[in-house]
Amino acid sequence: MFIFVMVIVLLYFLWWHSDAGIRAKAVLTLLCFISFGMGAINPIFTAVGLPLLCIVIGAMTFGVEWLSQRYR
Repeated sequence: MFIFVMVIVLLYFLWWHSDAGIRAKAVLTLLCFISFGMGAINPIFTAVGLPLLCIVIGAMTFGVEWLSQRYR
């Protein structure tokens, strides 16, 4: 459930606050739905695929610099 909520929040930020192109937004959204669909076949696909997809969406939305910054 946590990953589902995280993906929904990231998709919101991707669509309304990101500088990514419409094609990239559509592809990432489609990949999210495919990842959830693959969970019907084997839950391992969802358990591995969605966290990786969240990293990619976060990098495209907030920028790689923001994700790799160090906190003091």
